[in-house]
Formats: sequence, C-alpha cells, structure tokens
Amino acid sequence: MGSIPRICVMYELFHSVSYNNASRVTLNNGFIVERPPTVTHTGKIAARDITSNYESRLLAGKTDLCSLWYLICSAVLHPATTDPNLEKLAGMLVHISRSPDVVVDGKIVKENGREYWHDLPELSFWFMEYAMSLHTIESIDEGRTQITWSEHARQFQVANRFGAILLNCIDANIAPKVSRGFRQLALITISDALEVSIESSAQVRRAGIHIPAAAQWFLHASPQIWAFSRVKEGYEGEKIWKEWLGGSDGNRNTYKMPTELEELVEFLHHGNTQIRQIAVENLVGFSTAQPSLFKYQDLTPIKDMKLLVRDYPPIAKNVLTILVNISSDEQILNSLAEDDQFLETLYSRITNAKEENADEMAMLLANLTKHEHLKTLLTVKREVPKPLSTSPFAIDQLLDLFVKGQEGSYNPKANFDYLCYVFADISKYEEGRKHFLTPREEDENIVPLSKLIVFTEHKSTIRRRGVASTIKNASFDTDSHVEMLSTDETGGGLNILPYLLLPLMGPEEYEDKDMDSMPEELQLLPPDKTREPETDIQIIHLETLLLLTTTREGRDFMREKNVYAIIRELHLHTESPDVQEACDRVVQIIARDEEGEGEEPPQPPKIEELDEEDELVEVA
Repeated sequence: MGSIPRICVMYELFHSVSYNNASRVTLNNGFIVERPPTVTHTGKIAARDITSNYESRLLAGKTDLCSLWYLICSAVLHPATTDPNLEKLAGMLVHISRSPDVVVDGKIVKENGREYWHDLPELSFWFMEYAMSLHTIESIDEGRTQITWSEHARQFQVANRFGAILLNCIDANIAPKVSRGFRQLALITISDALEVSIESSAQVRRAGIHIPAAAQWFLHASPQIWAFSRVKEGYEGEKIWKEWLGGSDGNRNTYKMPTELEELVEFLHHGNTQIRQIAVENLVGFSTAQPSLFKYQDLTPIKDMKLLVRDYPPIAKNVLTILVNISSDEQILNSLAEDDQFLETLYSRITNAKEENADEMAMLLANLTKHEHLKTLLTVKREVPKPLSTSPFAIDQLLDLFVKGQEGSYNPKANFDYLCYVFADISKYEEGRKHFLTPREEDENIVPLSKLIVFTEHKSTIRRRGVASTIKNASFDTDSHVEMLSTDETGGGLNILPYLLLPLMGPEEYEDKDMDSMPEELQLLPPDKTREPETDIQIIHLETLLLLTTTREGRDFMREKNVYAIIRELHLHTESPDVQEACDRVVQIIARDEEGEGEEPPQPPKIEELDEEDELVEVA
C-alpha cells in the first residue's frame, strides 16, 4: 500500500464517512487516516482525488485496486459508521463510476475485463471477500476468530445495508457490471435467508445473521429488487428469472453459474498472488457442491489449475484439493489423466523431499489411476530421484516413496499413504500384476510386492486397505501362486501367507497340535494381539486366500499350514455376517476332500479385481 493511507486521497475518502468529525481515525487494519482542518469535502471531490491519484498507477500497468477496496470495506464495517456515512461513501463511488475512462494507446485500461472507471473493477468481488465473508458459529465459539457473534452479525448487516444503498444509487446504464455484481450479492443473501431453519439453537443464531441482512436489500433497494425479479433480461435468461420468482425454492446451488462465480474462476490466472490465493480458498467449497463450475469455458479453470500446482504452497494445496474433489467427473478426469506433461509435474514434485503438498498429490494420483492412461506408470522413464530410488521407472519411484516415506521419514510433511491406492488400481491390469510379481533388475532383483506385504498390519487404515487390495489383485495371476506362497525367500518366494493371516488373528489361544503346524510367524502371539478392526479389509484378505485356493498347490499348502484353524476362530469371534460368509467360502474349499487325480476341482466363486474401493478420494 505504501504511502497511500497518508495522502489526500485517503483523507478525502474517510472524511466523506467522517466519524463524528474526528481528526484522526485508526482502522481495524492498522491504517491511520488524518484530517487536515481546512479542506472542504464532497463525494465528488473525493472521487476526483482518488481517480487522479491512481491514474499514474493505472497508466503504469498497476491495475490492482484491492487495497483501495479493502479500505472502503474497513470504513463500511467501522463501529462508528452511520447510515448517512454509508450514503456519502456510496455517493463517492457513484462519482468514481462516472469519472472519465483511463485510456492507454487508444484502449481503455481494464482489470479482468472491467473498465476503469465506470466498472469499478473488482469492487463487488472484494466487497464479498472483505465485508461479506462469514465465520462459522463453531469458529467463533471456539475462539478461533477475534470477533463475537453479535459483532459479526452487526458487520454483516451493515455490509448488506451498504450494498443495498449502493445498488439503489448506482446508474445501471453507466455501470451495468457494478449493478449486476451487487444484484448478485443481493441474490446470495436473500437466498441464504430463505433457506434458514429454526429447529435448533444454532439455526436460530444463523437466522439472526441472515434474515436481518436480507432485509436490508428490501429496505434500501426494494425498487431494484422488485424490478429485477420481474424482468427476464435483468438476470441473463428465463431460467434464472423463474428462480427469482420461486421456481428453485431458494436453493442457490441449482442456479445457473452466477456472474460472481464466473469472476472468481477467472481469478485463477490473475497475476496477483493474493487474489489467486483468495480465489482458490473460496473455490474449494464449490469443488464438492458445484463441480460443474470448473468446466467453465471449455475447462479453462482446469487448465489454469494444472499450472497452479506449481504455485506457492498455500495456493497449490487448495488447487490440489479442488482437483482431488472434481476428478470424479469423466471430462475432467480425461483432461488430467491424459496430460503427460501434467503427470510429469506431479511425479517430479511428489518425489521432491521438500514438497509441502506431497500428500495432496498422492490423493490426486490415486484418483487419476482410475483412468486407463495411467498404465503408462509402468513404462514411463524419468530422471532417477536419488537417493530415493535407483529405478528410472515412475511406478518404481512411487513404490520406493511409499515404502521409505511412511510417517514422514522421507518428507516431514507427508506420509504418502494414498499411493497404495495407485498400486491397487494398477494391479487390476495384467501387466500391472506382472510388474508387482516380477523381480526388478533396476532394484537388485527385488519383487515389488514384497515391499508392500509388510504393511498389512500398519497403523494406517489407508495403507492396510490399499495394500490388501493390491495383494488381492496380484493373486489373480495363478501362475505366480507357488512363488507367492513359497517360504524360500532367497529363491524368490514371497512367503505371503503370514501377512494375510496375521490381520485375521486375535488374542485367541490355540491347542499345541493346531499351533505347531501354523507358520512360525503366527505361533506364540502376545495375549494383546488385536485383529484387523475394519471388516472390509478382513474380507479382502479372505478373498485373497480364496483366490490362492484355485491351484492344487495353494490348497495343499493352506492345509499344511492349518489355515482352517485360523479361519475357524475368526468365524467364531466376528459379528459381521459378511465376514462369516467369506470365511465359509474359504473353508468349503480347503476342508473338503480333493477330486480324483487328473480331474479339475470345482472353481471357487467368482471374485472381481478391486478398483480401489471403486470410489475416489475426496477431501472434505
């Protein structure tokens, strides 16, 4: 802001809303405005001084007025402000809107398509952001804000009163975009008031903030609201016009995308960092409530956000959250997953030990692997991120990241848990299963799946679920069952059975004859041993065991290791009918007699590959 708070323009501005003729005013934001004692002030003079002082900035290409609008909002919300003050301030803005255009090289200077001065560029956006933003009851009651609920309600009511006063006096012919912007604010406030319920004390408190605020528009701008609600052309189309008349039951989410939201989306590529930050903060909520917003103008917001993942960490974090939430849309998913350059950006940043948003990137990759194009993870070669990995393949690098990065051990700000869903989805494909079951020359001939199976009892539910799904999908490769079950780890065996059975075991004691035949890892477990708490993960492990019974070698091995006794105890101690049913299916195979030599045994019930949870990650 520099010296602007001290210059005449700011004096003129705040004297026009003089606080009891005080010679010195300190605003909430810390700005001090002083009044020289010998100057005569009018809204017209204030407007002239503001535009003349800003003209040199505008001619130099500095078209950002957020500081000016912030000071105006501070004046509106100041406790000493009265209705006459608000009227003077609104009158000053009207005079600004009537000021001569600022022209450079024969063209009117603009900011995001708004012309100086008649469009008052970005005023309605910043007014909504600075003066009309609402805290939650919880944040105020818990002391996370420095304002009381009653003061917050007063400020919101005053902000809407000023908006109504300005709407009433602005000339829609001279400043149509300003008029439309404040009509939109009226629509938002009135719609929120119509949706208020009073069935609980919290709802009553919310009613106390929304209803008085909505009333301001009828008290101070009723002719404009009335005319606006009756003229189709006044709100860009018959659908919106009908909704003003009650066709949508006041549900703002069913409206055509409002002008203010269109402007908000356009701010994603704004040159000002603060504006981009505010834009993405406000857009996060719409990523779950109104994802179609981000398909505006042929996915322009998506194109912007692909670049913004490289922006400052707070901006990138919100952008990634938005992308995670909207990637369930097929058109958006295609745009993201088929963009190899964007994927490389994710790979390079997530493997950087200093990346602050690595977990959000892991969530996004987990969603993108729903798209078949992400099979390229198996073949894409990129720079080796030493010392994290020794492999040039992207899939190997992500696996090393998942293993070495647990609990912040590689990147203090990330745990990489969601990468397990990437592996689960990749293992749906035959080539993905082969990858996880084949020794990697690039990694000392280690079988990739051997790096994952150790996490079946990890404290992270996400890890346990994703790893269980990956193991299950890999088990569809029946040619690899012998190696998967083999206890000869030096000869390529994975010894997978203990990692499947341990999560299914609790503190139960077994007779010696039962325990002696079990794998050594399952014998003499501590009395406080706990069973996997999530029944869906238990079922995944049981279905994996069922898959491993599709070969004679698998069935014989399970009988030899007394899997039956473990499944029996699980069946006895579970309260889940689904788990009991899954136990029965396994027991029916391993407890029965084999068919005659040379005859094919009956096949177990059909099991489908897991599309990790057949759901997408979403950030609340």
